[in-house]
Amino acid sequence: RQLRELDTAERKLVDVVRDYDEFLNEQLWWLRVAAPVSLSELGNLPDEAKQLLSPAIWSAFFRACYERVLPAPIFWLAVIAALVVLLKRRALIAAIEGTSKWLRNPRTDRFSYTLLALFLTLVVAAPLPLVLAAVGWLLHASPQVPDLAQSLGYSLVRTAILLHILRALRMMCLPNGLAAAHFRWPEAVVDLLRVILSRMTWILVPAMLVARFALDLNPAVAGGVTFRFGFLIFHVVLALALYRLLNARRGMLANWLRVNKASLLVRIYPFSFWLLVLVPLWLVAEVFTGYIYSAVGVSTIFVRTLWLFVVLVLLHALARRGLTIARRRLAYEAAEEHREATLATRRTEGPEKGGELSGVLEVEEPEVDITELSNDSQRLWTGRPSGCPSPWPISGWP
Repeated sequence: RQLRELDTAERKLVDVVRDYDEFLNEQLWWLRVAAPVSLSELGNLPDEAKQLLSPAIWSAFFRACYERVLPAPIFWLAVIAALVVLLKRRALIAAIEGTSKWLRNPRTDRFSYTLLALFLTLVVAAPLPLVLAAVGWLLHASPQVPDLAQSLGYSLVRTAILLHILRALRMMCLPNGLAAAHFRWPEAVVDLLRVILSRMTWILVPAMLVARFALDLNPAVAGGVTFRFGFLIFHVVLALALYRLLNARRGMLANWLRVNKASLLVRIYPFSFWLLVLVPLWLVAEVFTGYIYSAVGVSTIFVRTLWLFVVLVLLHALARRGLTIARRRLAYEAAEEHREATLATRRTEGPEKGGELSGVLEVEEPEVDITELSNDSQRLWTGRPSGCPSPWPISGWP
């Protein structure tokens, strides 16, 4: 009976906590949870930096790693896998670029080569994120470690995910990698992506790590000035990257914007462009005025929306790649059938024209434009009638 009453009381407590949590999630979006940043508070930055680097805090963190992470087989499996990938990095990159040589001929081109290149790209980008994720997950999932170590572990997992996404996108932009050889994105677009992703990775990841660590160490003051400056760096760099990637003159969509000037999407593009660029800056203003809870929530939704868009772009590119392969095979088979029919016709014309058969046997393989989809395939994928402009900027670029 006492156990039953205890279980009932625990259920009621859980329900109350859940209701209170939902209430806070609804109300804190519109409440200021910290005072606006003033010039006087900037003097607290050295003290907060000392606290962030305090030996007492990090000794407890490394003690938790020594007790919970090092004995775990998952950690050592992650380390071994990361070392193997690092040792085979050159061979893996060569294998990614080597898949491009099979794409030139319709008889050897296969969608499996694209899937192999995608898999190897994800593998090459995995070593450091894999180790960080293993450490973070082991700390976060262990109930025996201190709460601070659990929070830091969760921050490591989130940082590892961001790092792997950025590194994988960077590896896609190899000279003969997935974007250039398989998706046949324009060289200028691939070069722009490669440069921006290389610069973004080692700014966004440390900024996110510092901001999350500051928030974990000082939750009572919402991370203090250190969190706000980490948040500032992350979102300003994100806004600059979006500005360069989506710029109407020199960005990824510049060619499409010039070709489809009459399109409705082009007419509303300036509004959409500045909305995407200004949202991160608006979030920075929210954080510095004290609306930290709502800013962090909107930032999470915004970044996840960007990743969703990236996934949709890749899925679209994979679908177009499959349609291109099917189109090339059909065109090649049609040319082969035409050659066989011509050869059969020449044979039935009589032995007096037998001397011309050798010329028929030397018919060259049909030339097929790799980047050109048939009208039927294009309508099948885009769902538009023939003659309507494509919503994507250039052939092959989603």
